[in-house]
Amino acid sequence: MAGFDETFDWVVVGSGAGSMSSALVMRKAGKSVVILEKTKFVGGTTAKSGGVMWIPNNRFIRAAEPDESAEKAIAYLDAVCGDSPDTPGTSRDKRRAYVNEAPKMLDFIIEQGIEMERTAEYWPDYYDELPGGCKTSRCVTAKYFNTKELRPLWQPRLRPGFLPFPAKLDEGMRTAFKNKSWKLKALYAKIAVKFVLGRLTGKSYTAAGAALQGRMLEAALRAGTDIRVESPVSELVVEDGKVTGVVTEKGDKPWRIGARLGVLVNAGGFAQNQAMRDKYMPGTRAEWSNTPEGDTGEMHRELERIGGVLAQMDQMVGYQTTRSPSFATDYVKPPGQSLTGRPGARSSTSAMPRITRWPAAGSARRASQRTSSKAAISSRPIRSRGWPFRSVPTPRCYAPPSIAGTALSTRAWMRISAAARANTTSGSAIPFMGPTPRWAASTRRRTMRWT
Repeated sequence: MAGFDETFDWVVVGSGAGSMSSALVMRKAGKSVVILEKTKFVGGTTAKSGGVMWIPNNRFIRAAEPDESAEKAIAYLDAVCGDSPDTPGTSRDKRRAYVNEAPKMLDFIIEQGIEMERTAEYWPDYYDELPGGCKTSRCVTAKYFNTKELRPLWQPRLRPGFLPFPAKLDEGMRTAFKNKSWKLKALYAKIAVKFVLGRLTGKSYTAAGAALQGRMLEAALRAGTDIRVESPVSELVVEDGKVTGVVTEKGDKPWRIGARLGVLVNAGGFAQNQAMRDKYMPGTRAEWSNTPEGDTGEMHRELERIGGVLAQMDQMVGYQTTRSPSFATDYVKPPGQSLTGRPGARSSTSAMPRITRWPAAGSARRASQRTSSKAAISSRPIRSRGWPFRSVPTPRCYAPPSIAGTALSTRAWMRISAAARANTTSGSAIPFMGPTPRWAASTRRRTMRWT
C-alpha cells in the first residue's frame, strides 16, 4: 500500500464502546489495530452516558427468566420498528442479526475481562406492552470501575462520567430520593462508606458509561491496541472504489494511515454542530446537548462525500426541558421542566410514567410544534448540587436572569413555584422569566411559544 506513512490491519475512527469491542475482536484474531480519537479523552459519548446496553436473551436474563428467547425479542422489535420507508436503517434481517449476535458479543467481552452485570431487576423495554416486550430488564451495564487500574498515562485520558461513585447505575439514580425512605437512606450511606474507604485506600471509582469504557480501555491496551488521542480524521482514502485508509494528524501535519482489512467509522453524531442541526433538526441548539465536544459530524459529511447515503437525520434521543439555574455548568444537563402541547392538554407521551419513554416523548413534542402555537409547563424534579444527587421542587417558571445560575434553597424554590402557579391561567401562554427555553421563541417578556 504505497503512499501511506504507516499501515495497520484495522483502523478505527472514534473511541466509543463499539470501537473498543471491534479492537478486541481484531486483536484476538492477531491483527494490528489503531484507534484514532479526535479529542483528548478516550471513551466517546459512551463514557458520558449511562452505558446501558439493550441485549435480549443475554446470559443474565436467561438465568433469572428461562422463558426469555430470541423469538420474543424479534417479535418485540418487529412490533416497535416494522418496515417503513421512514426507517431505511432497519430491516427484519438486520433486527434478527442483532438479536442473535448481541448475546455473543456480550459473552465475548466478558471473556476478555470486562465485568458486566444486569442493569437492574426492573429496567423495562420502552414499549413493554407490545408483543415480546419485557417488563423486567434485558439491559446490561459494566460493574463500577477503579480507574487506578489503568496505566498512569491513561487514567487522566478516560473521559469522565456523571457517576464517579462505587454504585450500580440504578442505585445512583435511586439515591436522588434518599429522603423518601430509610431503605434509600441506608443505600446512600452504603455508597458513601464505599466511596470514603476507596479514597482512603487510593481508589478512584466511576460507574455507568465511564465504568464500561474504563474497563474497555484497560482490556484494549492489555490486548496491544494502539490508541491515539487528539488525532482527528479529516479524510477517508478511496482507491479503486474501496476505502483503503484515512488521513489524520500527527504533530499538526497530515498523516496518512493505511488499512489492509478495513476502516470502522464509529465517530458519534453531530449534536455539537449547529450548522448540521439547522439543516436536519431546525429549532434545536448545540448547547443543549449532553454529548461530548467532539460530536460534530465531520465523518457524516465525509461518508456522504464518498457515496454514503444518510437517513433518519432528524431523529434523536432526548427530552424537552427548560433550563435550570445551573444549566450552563452542569456536566450532564438534567431534566428540569417538561413541556406539554397546548395549555391544559397533555400529549399521549407526556403522561407516560417511566423515564424510558423520554426518547419518544422528545420526538413527539418536537413534532407537535407544527400544529400547536403554545406550550404549557408541567413540574418535574430537577437535580441540584449535592452528593450524589439532591432533588428540589421545580417551579413552573424560573427566576429572573439576575438570580439565574445561583444556588437557591429549597424554600426559595418553593416560593418561586407557588408564585408561578398563582400567575398561571388555563388556556393562555405562560410568562417565562428565566433563560430562553428549548424550542421557544425569545421575546422581551419571553413567553413560552412554539415556532
